Amino acid sequence: MRWLAIAGAVALVACAPARRPSRWGDVSAAIWPEVDNATIEARLTSPPAPFPSDATRTRIARSGGGAHDVALRLCVAASGATALVEVIAASGDADYDADAVDALRGWRFNPGADQCTIITIRYVQR
Repeated sequence: MRWLAIAGAVALVACAPARRPSRWGDVSAAIWPEVDNATIEARLTSPPAPFPSDATRTRIARSGGGAHDVALRLCVAASGATALVEVIAASGDADYDADAVDALRGWRFNPGADQCTIITIRYVQR
């Protein structure tokens, strides 16, 4: 009988509407409209920050270089603030992934609709 009560509580939580992103790391990332990268890029007002950090670049170079890909969900609020950045597919290098999240958090956009997109960032060091 106890498992039935737990299953009922889980079902209620699963059916609850998702909240809008309100803080960093809020992976509930509500259901904002997904748009293509060009739509988000057209709203970008600040230049992208240097990426990855010097320490990460040096470590990658010392380990033989290669390509690093990370896929991130980027949500932009109607105000133009970056509302959410979360890793969708990690590169396998935690420092590189953290640098990518930090870089996107610094981006600023023109006001517009609440929108999300998936961005894949590739860094290749030879």
